[in-house]
Amino acid sequence: MRALAAAPRRGAVVGRLVAAAAALSVAGCATAERAPELQRFEFRHVVMAIEARLVLYARDEATAGAAARAAFGELDALDARFSDYRDDSELRQLGARSEGGPVTVVPDSQLMGAVLSLAHDFKLQTDGAFDISVGPLTSLWRAARSAGAPPSPQAIAEARERVGHWSYTVLPEFVAGRRVTLGAGTRFDVGGIAKGYALGWALGACARDGAPAALLELGGDLAAGDPPPHAAGWNVQVPGSSGRAPRRLCVARCAVAVSGDAEQFLDAQGVRYSHVVDPRTGWAVSSGRQALAIVPLPEGGLPAWAAAGAKADALATSACLVEPSRVPALGRHFGATSLVVDDPAFTSLFDGATLAGWTPRGGHYDGDAVWTVEDGCLTGRTGPGDAGGLLYTATPHTSFEFQCECRLEYPFDSGVFVRMAPDGRGAQLTLDDRPDGEVGGLYSDGWIEHARPEAAQAWRRGEWNHVFVRCTGFDLRLEAWINGVPVMDRVVPQDFGADGQPVFAPRGLVGLQVHGGGLEGAGHKVQVRNIAVRDLPVLGEAWAQDRALAPPERAARAAAREAEGWRDLLGPSADGQPLAAWQAVDGEDDPHAPADYRVVDGVLEIPSAPPAGYLRTREDFGDFTLRLKFQPARMANSGLFLRGRRESVAADGARVSGGNPAYSGCEIQMLDDWNWEAVTGSTLQNWQFTGSLYGAVAPAQAGLLAPIGDWNLLEVLARGSRLACALNGQTVFDVDTAALAVEPPFAARARTGFIGLQRYAAPDVEGDVAVRVREMFVKP
Repeated sequence: MRALAAAPRRGAVVGRLVAAAAALSVAGCATAERAPELQRFEFRHVVMAIEARLVLYARDEATAGAAARAAFGELDALDARFSDYRDDSELRQLGARSEGGPVTVVPDSQLMGAVLSLAHDFKLQTDGAFDISVGPLTSLWRAARSAGAPPSPQAIAEARERVGHWSYTVLPEFVAGRRVTLGAGTRFDVGGIAKGYALGWALGACARDGAPAALLELGGDLAAGDPPPHAAGWNVQVPGSSGRAPRRLCVARCAVAVSGDAEQFLDAQGVRYSHVVDPRTGWAVSSGRQALAIVPLPEGGLPAWAAAGAKADALATSACLVEPSRVPALGRHFGATSLVVDDPAFTSLFDGATLAGWTPRGGHYDGDAVWTVEDGCLTGRTGPGDAGGLLYTATPHTSFEFQCECRLEYPFDSGVFVRMAPDGRGAQLTLDDRPDGEVGGLYSDGWIEHARPEAAQAWRRGEWNHVFVRCTGFDLRLEAWINGVPVMDRVVPQDFGADGQPVFAPRGLVGLQVHGGGLEGAGHKVQVRNIAVRDLPVLGEAWAQDRALAPPERAARAAAREAEGWRDLLGPSADGQPLAAWQAVDGEDDPHAPADYRVVDGVLEIPSAPPAGYLRTREDFGDFTLRLKFQPARMANSGLFLRGRRESVAADGARVSGGNPAYSGCEIQMLDDWNWEAVTGSTLQNWQFTGSLYGAVAPAQAGLLAPIGDWNLLEVLARGSRLACALNGQTVFDVDTAALAVEPPFAARARTGFIGLQRYAAPDVEGDVAVRVREMFVKP
């Protein structure tokens, strides 16, 4: 954690402590004349192989020196107790008792017992994500960072066998003592909790010895005592994740901890591994998250302050390990005033100063509510005549995760809306905090699901509430959490009008609501901050690849897909033969082995040279979900065939053509939209662009095709007469084909047939490969 620059005050030599001119540059949150009776001193000291830095205010140099010696003396003593590097530390000696096998022992000190007790609580609350018995794994990953390569899977598996097998028990009052049960070969690493404990304890010693206005920093974490004279607090700066702007804080009487990959990390094969290790997988975290935890220092002196520091430290680590939706509940359980996760997968939707990126028009419930920016928050009030209305994101989203912090002045009716469009219905997670209102219900021109009791219990009236919404699927699935408590998980089946168009908008804007109509309290408002979105594939997070994935993440997602019934269409057969699931067809329905099609490192290459034809699956499919990634070459022209009709054999034995699969079944276009018209001098029909239902339905949005050379994601749903398609995460059509006036009518087309990939052999294709395809999965 870096502090804001400020003019340092020259310090003095105090014993073996040196007052450093620029050890910790900090300033008060408000500029004011310094109280004459207090002077500013700065000190530094190496402990735990890290430089500790202390800024304090005291009456004189002697008082400052005594306070600094007390603080650093406590740090040294606690390092000797909790170090996992020193063989003689109490922590290492405790673990050594299990070398001969499982054992139940009593901790040597109350301090050790306090840390173990709190660590065990974190282990339980995080379902094992935070576990101080991770020592065998952290040792492995320290060596890996030095070597510049991840540990082997075998080494990780062996280390994991010694992780997690411990428990801590506080016995009843009539039975003296506490007990810790250790599995064989347990090795503790309390770096994610003891550093904060030591900071809180040392700051308490500093205050006890005459310097309550002090700030102590160690390895990115800090403990802040009373603010500087005539200031609201200490002004500090927290580095952001992945090059993001740093976060500025004004803190006092609290412990602050940061965790993530900003300083300690390993880059290997495109994946950045943090110093935080997940004991459940054995692998270092690679999400890129930065977590910031702030816990207030309570009354009560050293033990209470130490516990607050330990909680902040462990919360920051835990927030990098658990699901984002669970973070608020974790912070609330351990008393954090703030637990913020900066996740590079999320994009901020609010700059804290303007309404840039937001619009009051473009959805289903436009109105004249008044939206402003106040106190760094989006702020909504009713407009003239108690008018309500929504404030929408400027860009549409199909599947996504959305999170924000929201505060309502009771009584007030608000909500988070998804897939809002002028045509078609969206849906609302209700945040209606009025006497008869419902927080956490699902509404869309009528109730879809009333709020569950747990939603009202999770909601904190008049306070900031964390709202997390996940919207996925061609059939809208809405999941929601309020303050980390799951309150909604509902699938809303799509329906269609007589024109074949969907009743629920397949894509649209995200909106924030002021209900209006005179139902809110006079002058009341809704405020929203920390607003962010993460776009997902329509089929959900199991398919998300917004960053390079570590091996356990890839394996977990593959296992989840297999459990859901997904099958790899490009994988080799059991005997290792590539394209075993496919036939090649050239000319008049003459199937043969796909000899000139290649699969290289899991990527199918469709040649640009003649003859024209297509690949087709050996198996027929009726209702299914399909997804693939494709990369067209410049001037490529291809397509995805669905339910193509095969050739048949007549009574006289003659082979009867199945016809053009674009019309015997249907085709989703895959074309170089960027260059085709310019090079050929032609004008495409709107149903000829990539993502269109060829000859029938144009994409709902142009320009979704990635630049040539990049990969595109295509997701498809075929269910009865319904066809839906998404390109690069945005639904481009969702229709009831039975209502389309096209030739031949879909009623005359095959309802079951092969899946195919077209080989158009266009003359101007650049290179030997027209289209590359990978990660092609089908779920019947």
